[in-house]
Amino acid sequence: MVKWFTLTLLLWVAPAVASVVDRVAAVVDAYVVTRGEVDDHLAFQNDIIGGAPMDRHQALEELIEKALVEREAERRGLIPSDEELQAAVADIRARNKMNEEQFRRALESQGMDFDTYVRQVRDQMVQAKVAGVVVRERMDVGDEALREYYLKNVASYCDSSSLRLVHIEVPGEQARERAEELRSRVEQAGEPSAVGDQGRLTDMGYVLVENLSSDVRGALDGLPVGGVSPVVEMGGACNLFYVADRKEGRIRPFEEVRDQLKESYFRDKEEELFRRWLEDLKAQAHIVRKPEG
Repeated sequence: MVKWFTLTLLLWVAPAVASVVDRVAAVVDAYVVTRGEVDDHLAFQNDIIGGAPMDRHQALEELIEKALVEREAERRGLIPSDEELQAAVADIRARNKMNEEQFRRALESQGMDFDTYVRQVRDQMVQAKVAGVVVRERMDVGDEALREYYLKNVASYCDSSSLRLVHIEVPGEQARERAEELRSRVEQAGEPSAVGDQGRLTDMGYVLVENLSSDVRGALDGLPVGGVSPVVEMGGACNLFYVADRKEGRIRPFEEVRDQLKESYFRDKEEELFRRWLEDLKAQAHIVRKPEG
């Protein structure tokens, strides 16, 4: 489910009797949105979902868009099966490490019953399926656009630098003073083994610089191969880090990352393209909004 979709609940009601027709908020082709549904959606968004307050106009427009997406899903055969829906709810429950009873209680504590929640999940699945299909259909990206995107985001396609580190831990009393002494000894010898039995040595292998803590990164900044860091206090001990080797990062060439570029470009453009498609769909649909009162 892409993050920009808003959860909605829409019951399709045919305009069969006067009591329903009197409460029509909008007609979207063959579908009817009632004022009661607008009330329910407004309450759901403002009282349960929260965030920026929604007004009646916004609620109605979301339900109209929901109707159009639903119709498109039906036309394209993208309505999720009962088995898919049950599997999705079970997966959500499993990821929250809850059995069904615990899950139902958690929903109730948030003001939502289980059946309503299942309908929300179903709506999310419908929207995600439709978006995935229609956006890719509309996205015709050539090499020129991809190369421009690559140049703007080249930092994302750089292999990170890595360091082969030897960790020297100096625990116990007067650790700071002993660590400073050992640092001088290692600098003079050019070998971490110079600490002898005065420190605990661990060969950490090659470690990505970006994965190191900010304190350790700062201590290693600018150190050459064969250098030893200033003392870093952490984990209840004083620590030194010896740089045994360095592998510099590289910019991965365009051809190597072409497939990744397409996926990233798609994700970045997805909301924009979907909104454009939805506005086109609204322009083509027969939509009648009934005045309030």
